[in-house]
Formats: sequence, C-alpha cells, structure tokens
Amino acid sequence: MHRGSKRAERVAVYTHRDPVKVLAQLSGKRIHHAADIPLVSFDRAFVEAAAAALERRNTATVSVTERQLYLELNGSSLSTPITDQHLA
Repeated sequence: MHRGSKRAERVAVYTHRDPVKVLAQLSGKRIHHAADIPLVSFDRAFVEAAAAALERRNTATVSVTERQLYLELNGSSLSTPITDQHLA
C-alpha cells in the first residue's frame, strides 16, 4: 500500500471485513500519506446477501445517494450505508 500510494494520484481501501480489524492490521505500518487514504466499509450482512444473490449470469444496477449504496441484483434489492474512516 505504501508503494501504491506513492505512485497513484488517489488511493482508497474498500473492505467487507470489520473496519476496526483492518485498521488494527495496518496500524504502525509505513504508508505514504496514510491520513489521506479512506477506508470504505460495507455492512457484512449486505455483502453476504449480495453473494447469495449471485448467479452464473447476473443483472445488476448500482447507485449511491447520500452515502447509501443501493444494489439491485437479479431482482433482489439491497442497500447498505457507506462508512468512511481514514488509515491514520
């Protein structure tokens, strides 16, 4: 992540895991401009429901409104709040 954040204009980390655990894992590591890197997380139940709705062929529509992600996947409607934290 350190090397990538030095080379890229913008870096973000997206996770389905508990953000506290991800932050703990990255704590103390040398990461270039860590304070500028957002950690974006989604509700675990949302990810599990989306995974359960996946088929071999999928039809999906995704939209984001006011920090809320809406997913229509194969006729199932799902939503989750988008949570941001910063690495440092």
